[in-house]
Amino acid sequence: MEKKKKTVTYMVSNEMYELAGGGIIVYGGDWVNLIPSGVVIDNNLIHDFEQTIHTYKPAIRLMMSVGTVVSHNEIYNAPHSAIIYGQAEEDRSGRSIDNIIEYNYVHNVLNSTYADSAIVYCGRTMADRDNEVRYNLFSKCGTGRSTWAIYFDDGMAGQTLKGNIFKGPFHIPRLYMIMASMDETNGITEYMK
Repeated sequence: MEKKKKTVTYMVSNEMYELAGGGIIVYGGDWVNLIPSGVVIDNNLIHDFEQTIHTYKPAIRLMMSVGTVVSHNEIYNAPHSAIIYGQAEEDRSGRSIDNIIEYNYVHNVLNSTYADSAIVYCGRTMADRDNEVRYNLFSKCGTGRSTWAIYFDDGMAGQTLKGNIFKGPFHIPRLYMIMASMDETNGITEYMK
């Protein structure tokens, strides 16, 4: 029997700004054998990103990611999404399982997006399961057109939303766009003006 060594990678207390595209991309863990990546992205300030490439280059992107924790980050000032996990438009190879996105403060994103996008976006496969989006604060986002706060697109299933707060003014027609089944919606939303 072979024992695989688990490594831990921390990206903590950094500031990233004036980025042409996105900020952090995670490829970590083994999604076939469900071995966690050990990646922790915590207490970072990521702002003024997607300045040249305006879509699908978020502050944090979890591609082939298992067991990554994204917590206590502040993300703001961008034309498109703040966090994307799983597959997205330009890359069909992503897998995201058992990730946690929690206690983040996201504001002033989706500033010039007019269709099919969200603050937190994921989609394209039912294989991306058991991810949790919980206890985040979302504020002052959107343009008023076809944008959402959290968007589970095209068959995403097995996601958990819990305890997220949406503080206005909000220019998003709907808080959630769920085109799949969800495992839990325990206390998912509080909307504050």
